[in-house]
Amino acid sequence: MKQTFNMTPEIPEVCPHCYFGRIQPGKRSFAARTNGKPVMVPDFPAWICDVCGFTIYDPVSLTNLQRLLTNPPKPYVSRPAPKTPKTKPAKTHPQTDQPA
Repeated sequence: MKQTFNMTPEIPEVCPHCYFGRIQPGKRSFAARTNGKPVMVPDFPAWICDVCGFTIYDPVSLTNLQRLLTNPPKPYVSRPAPKTPKTKPAKTHPQTDQPA
């Protein structure tokens, strides 16, 4: 039998702060500091008590945010198009009745 371990904590049904309210999924602003710089994420997934407003931020979303902040994706750098050799326009001779 294969055993799997869940690394994310289980979200409680009853609020661990007031012991009265129910924990419901929702969204809240998330603020933190990383490398001494403030980070603000609006509408961050969270679990919120419907009575006291106690907030537990979604652990999976926190893990994903931490990955983004510690290993930011490489910026896309567009390279200029290869230069094509410029061709000189053909010399045009004026049209005359005389042979050239």
